[in-house]
Amino acid sequence: MCRRTALTFVFGLLVLAVIVVTWGVYVVAGPVVPRSQLRQLKQGMSKSEVRAILGNPETAEEDQQWVYSRWGNPGWVEVHFDAEGRFDRVNSETIMVIFSSHGNQVSSRGRTVSLRRSSRTS
Repeated sequence: MCRRTALTFVFGLLVLAVIVVTWGVYVVAGPVVPRSQLRQLKQGMSKSEVRAILGNPETAEEDQQWVYSRWGNPGWVEVHFDAEGRFDRVNSETIMVIFSSHGNQVSSRGRTVSLRRSSRTS
Protein backbone atom coordinates (compact mmCIF):
# COMPACT_ATOMS: atom_id res chain seq x y z
CA MET A 1 0.00 0.00 0.00
CA CYS A 2 2.86 2.39 0.78
CA ARG A 3 4.40 1.77 -2.65
CA ARG A 4 1.12 2.60 -4.42
CA THR A 5 0.86 5.89 -2.49
CA ALA A 6 4.45 6.79 -3.39
CA LEU A 7 3.85 6.05 -7.09
CA THR A 8 0.66 8.13 -7.07
CA PHE A 9 2.54 11.00 -5.43
CA VAL A 10 5.38 10.83 -7.99
CA PHE A 11 2.89 10.66 -10.87
CA GLY A 12 1.08 13.71 -9.46
CA LEU A 13 4.35 15.62 -9.26
CA LEU A 14 5.15 14.75 -12.89
CA VAL A 15 1.74 15.97 -14.05
CA LEU A 16 2.19 19.19 -12.06
CA ALA A 17 5.67 19.70 -13.57
CA VAL A 18 4.28 19.32 -17.11
CA ILE A 19 1.54 21.85 -16.37
CA VAL A 20 4.00 24.37 -14.90
CA VAL A 21 6.45 24.03 -17.82
CA THR A 22 3.64 24.34 -20.38
CA TRP A 23 2.29 27.44 -18.65
CA GLY A 24 5.77 28.93 -18.50
CA VAL A 25 6.39 28.39 -22.19
CA TYR A 26 3.02 29.65 -23.42
CA VAL A 27 2.26 32.46 -20.98
CA VAL A 28 5.50 33.76 -19.52
CA ALA A 29 7.63 33.39 -22.65
CA GLY A 30 6.45 36.74 -23.97
CA PRO A 31 6.00 37.81 -27.57
CA VAL A 32 7.93 36.27 -30.44
CA VAL A 33 9.30 39.71 -31.37
CA PRO A 34 9.10 42.50 -28.78
CA ARG A 35 7.09 45.55 -29.85
CA SER A 36 10.13 47.73 -29.16
CA GLN A 37 11.87 45.98 -32.07
CA LEU A 38 8.81 46.21 -34.32
CA ARG A 39 8.65 49.97 -33.68
CA GLN A 40 12.18 50.34 -35.09
CA LEU A 41 11.03 49.17 -38.52
CA LYS A 42 10.47 51.91 -41.09
CA GLN A 43 8.72 51.54 -44.42
CA GLY A 44 11.22 51.15 -47.25
CA MET A 45 13.96 49.48 -45.19
CA SER A 46 16.05 46.88 -46.97
CA LYS A 47 15.90 43.22 -45.98
CA SER A 48 19.36 43.46 -44.44
CA GLU A 49 18.21 46.38 -42.26
CA VAL A 50 15.16 44.40 -41.13
CA ARG A 51 17.35 41.36 -40.44
CA ALA A 52 19.71 43.52 -38.34
CA ILE A 53 16.77 44.53 -36.11
CA LEU A 54 14.77 41.29 -35.94
CA GLY A 55 17.37 38.62 -36.69
CA ASN A 56 16.95 35.76 -39.15
CA PRO A 57 13.38 34.67 -39.89
CA GLU A 58 12.12 31.17 -39.16
CA THR A 59 10.84 30.91 -42.74
CA ALA A 60 10.94 33.11 -45.83
CA GLU A 61 7.95 32.52 -48.09
CA GLU A 62 8.60 33.53 -51.70
CA ASP A 63 11.08 36.13 -50.41
CA GLN A 64 8.24 38.67 -49.94
CA GLN A 65 7.11 37.44 -46.53
CA TRP A 66 9.24 36.45 -43.56
CA VAL A 67 7.73 34.57 -40.63
CA TYR A 68 9.18 34.81 -37.14
CA SER A 69 8.07 32.17 -34.67
CA ARG A 70 9.51 30.51 -31.62
CA TRP A 71 9.17 26.91 -30.54
CA GLY A 72 6.76 26.62 -27.67
CA ASN A 73 5.16 30.00 -28.37
CA PRO A 74 1.80 29.94 -30.15
CA GLY A 75 2.34 33.39 -31.69
CA TRP A 76 4.06 34.51 -34.86
CA VAL A 77 5.08 37.69 -36.69
CA GLU A 78 4.91 38.11 -40.47
CA VAL A 79 7.11 40.74 -42.12
CA HIS A 80 5.99 41.69 -45.63
CA PHE A 81 8.11 43.23 -48.38
CA ASP A 82 6.99 45.01 -51.55
CA ALA A 83 7.90 44.00 -55.11
CA GLU A 84 11.25 45.82 -54.84
CA GLY A 85 12.16 43.89 -51.70
CA ARG A 86 11.63 46.83 -49.34
CA PHE A 87 9.88 46.56 -45.96
CA ASP A 88 6.14 47.20 -46.30
CA ARG A 89 4.23 46.05 -43.19
CA VAL A 90 4.07 43.69 -40.22
CA ASN A 91 1.28 41.34 -39.24
CA SER A 92 1.36 39.43 -35.98
CA GLU A 93 -1.05 37.39 -33.94
CA THR A 94 -2.07 40.43 -31.91
CA ILE A 95 -1.11 43.55 -33.84
CA MET A 96 -0.87 44.78 -37.42
CA VAL A 97 1.27 47.79 -38.17
CA ILE A 98 0.52 49.63 -41.41
CA PHE A 99 3.07 52.13 -42.66
CA SER A 100 1.83 54.84 -44.98
CA SER A 101 2.76 58.33 -46.11
CA HIS A 102 0.15 59.63 -43.65
CA GLY A 103 1.88 58.10 -40.63
CA ASN A 104 1.95 54.75 -38.94
CA GLN A 105 -1.22 53.04 -37.82
CA VAL A 106 -1.66 50.14 -35.45
CA SER A 107 -4.62 47.86 -35.95
CA SER A 108 -5.32 45.57 -33.03
CA ARG A 109 -8.37 43.32 -32.72
CA GLY A 110 -10.32 45.25 -35.33
CA ARG A 111 -9.46 48.76 -34.08
CA THR A 112 -7.06 51.10 -35.88
CA VAL A 113 -5.06 53.73 -34.02
CA SER A 114 -2.90 56.38 -35.69
CA LEU A 115 0.72 56.66 -34.57
CA ARG A 116 1.39 60.04 -36.15
CA ARG A 117 3.85 62.32 -34.43
CA SER A 118 2.47 65.41 -32.86
CA SER A 119 3.28 68.63 -34.71
CA ARG A 120 3.60 70.48 -31.40
CA THR A 121 7.07 71.41 -30.26
CA SER A 122 8.08 71.75 -26.65
